[in-house]
Amino acid sequence: MTIRLTLLCAPPADRVFGDALLSGRALQGAGATVASLPAHASAMKSPSSGSALTTAALGVKAAVQPALRDLDCGT
Repeated sequence: MTIRLTLLCAPPADRVFGDALLSGRALQGAGATVASLPAHASAMKSPSSGSALTTAALGVKAAVQPALRDLDCGT
């Protein structure tokens, strides 16, 4: 059985802490990214608004997973 895990990171916000709206550049990048996403059976997202905006821009329906709240994907 093959399991595939794809992790996506929301683009950095303009502020150091807190959530901000996605920039126009980030929204443009979403269009290119969605074309390269593999088919998936389920998706999860962190409870942040940045994560919600990213999944919405990608058109991905994802369940909120509180355990992803403090996941650090680096910069």
